[in-house]
Amino acid sequence: AFCHLFFSDLKYMNTWLFRQLWRVCVGTVAISGGAMGSVASELAKLSRHQPVGQFFAPPVVPHFVWFSWSTFFFGVVFWGLFSMKQPASDIFLTGVTQVIPTVYLVLVLYSRKNWKDFNVANGTRQIFLFGALANVPLLPGYDLFNFLNLPLGIINLILHTNLGLAWSSQGYSIYKFKQGVAKYEAPQFTPNPTFEPDLNDEASLNT
Repeated sequence: AFCHLFFSDLKYMNTWLFRQLWRVCVGTVAISGGAMGSVASELAKLSRHQPVGQFFAPPVVPHFVWFSWSTFFFGVVFWGLFSMKQPASDIFLTGVTQVIPTVYLVLVLYSRKNWKDFNVANGTRQIFLFGALANVPLLPGYDLFNFLNLPLGIINLILHTNLGLAWSSQGYSIYKFKQGVAKYEAPQFTPNPTFEPDLNDEASLNT
C-alpha cells in the first residue's frame, strides 16, 4: 500500500528504498510456501497418531525441507536474481513457488474422512481449503481485468480483497486446528480414589 501511494512513477523503481520494500513484499511471498508446507507436515504427522478414519497415510515431509525451500527462494529474491521489473508480475510469479506446498496441504487435509477425532469441525477444513486455493484465480484474473480495461485502483481493490479473505481463512483455520489439537493432546487423567485401609481387615492392611 505504501508503494502504491508513494512510488507511482517508474523512475522510483531504481531507488534504494523501493528495492528494500520490494524485497519485503516479494520476499515474504517467497517464504510463505515453506510455512504452508511446514503446517501440512505437522498435520500429516498428527494424522498418523490416529489411523482410524484415514483414507491413506500422507507422507511426512521433514521440516528442514520446508526451511530450505523458504531460504532458497527468499535468497533468490533478496539478491535480485529474480525480477521482471514489474512488481505485480513479481508477486504473481513468486506466488507460483507455493503450488507444491499448497497441493501437499490439500492432500493432507483430505487424507482423512474428517478431523473430528482431533476436535476439528469439518467446516474448518472447508474454510482451510478455501484459504489455500482462493488465490489460484488471481493470476489469470489479473490478465482478465486488464483486458477489460478496469481502472488500476479497482483491480487492486479486487485482488487485495481476495488476498485478505484467503489469508484470513488460513489464519482462522490454523487457529481452530491448534485449538482442537491442544484438546486432543492434553492428557486425560482420572484421579484414583484415595486408598483407605480397613483397620479391621488383615488383607487390607497387608495391601
